[in-house]
Amino acid sequence: MDKSSVITRIDDVLAFQKPVGVSDLGTPIIDNLKFNSGSYPNFNGQPVAYPELILNNVMLVVNRTKRIVESIVNGQAGTIKEYITAGDYVINVSGSITSAALFPAEKWQAFKKLEDVPAAIRVNSKFLALFGIDYVVIRSMSAQQKGSVNSYPITMELVSDTTINFGEKFGA
Repeated sequence: MDKSSVITRIDDVLAFQKPVGVSDLGTPIIDNLKFNSGSYPNFNGQPVAYPELILNNVMLVVNRTKRIVESIVNGQAGTIKEYITAGDYVINVSGSITSAALFPAEKWQAFKKLEDVPAAIRVNSKFLALFGIDYVVIRSMSAQQKGSVNSYPITMELVSDTTINFGEKFGA
């Protein structure tokens, strides 16, 4: 191992630990989950825009299951495993939509609009970048009412997605 690779790793660790901002309460934010703005075509082909949403108060849990074919062989204990492919990452998000003001109206509207997006959404997160996750599809989301007017707990289940340009891939 040469010194340059060690320095790069140390720099990566330091960059990972560097705060990305400050919360509404003034505490440092080590990482957040940013859904980039974008658009998708509706049934008439007209673009429907959705805004950016940055969630600062989140915990991310990333899971991945391999897809494996298991074959039973008579007279043999166990099964024969044939590795087929790695599955998608499933990301469970838990956190809250908050605001220093009374009701986080702008963030709430962006959260609601994300619910309707029928396409992959570009995301940014230092933690998700460790897994190579740039795009996600929202599988489910929920929100709950709480006693506070400026903080609403949310959960989301996201599935990683990979963008493929079929024209480049197949020479079209």
